[in-house]
Amino acid sequence: MPQWTLSSGHTEVHLGIFIGGLVGGAFLGWLVRGRQAAFMPKVRDPKTKVLPNPSILGKRGTTSPLIMEEWTDTSEGETDENTDRPSHSRPRTRSKAVQRDCKMVFLVRMDLEMGKGKMAAQCAHAALGAYEEAIHRKDIHLRSWKRSGQAKIALKVPDETTLITLAQNAKNSGLNTYVVRDAGRTQIAAGSVTVCAIGPGEVTAIDKITGHLKLL
Repeated sequence: MPQWTLSSGHTEVHLGIFIGGLVGGAFLGWLVRGRQAAFMPKVRDPKTKVLPNPSILGKRGTTSPLIMEEWTDTSEGETDENTDRPSHSRPRTRSKAVQRDCKMVFLVRMDLEMGKGKMAAQCAHAALGAYEEAIHRKDIHLRSWKRSGQAKIALKVPDETTLITLAQNAKNSGLNTYVVRDAGRTQIAAGSVTVCAIGPGEVTAIDKITGHLKLL
């Protein structure tokens, strides 16, 4: 190819080299665009979103589009508040457990005339026994009782007959119960019924059984 030159002062521009550079640049640009198009889908689902990929940011903050599928809630029966269509765009949330006011009460026999330390020990036996029994029967009130301070109240009962009657009434009502019989090592005879624990259970349910009793 003949080479034509243009001179301007001491600068010479070879026209052939100049044209070759233009052709080479155009070819290189076409090649780069073709490689980028190979990684892009030709048809995009209207339900998909085009989001920038932070990992391929350019020097000046430019981004390449990245196709990401829209998150879909597959739960059944959930509908939007304003329409009858299932809601697929709202994230699922865990339902909060119902918090109930719960307590445990101890029915302590007054006719045995136990000392303060003896009564405290018997109530401790009753609390531990009732707790283990609630775990065994998977009582639904156990978690609420533990989270609300584990309220425990000691009440007076006049004799064994009253204690057994109230314990049976509580059991018939579905409440957790535990009756303590003393080993007889100190103060009272072996096998004596000393304390009955009722609960943990809802305050209103327990009060229906023991609401008339006085505090110890």
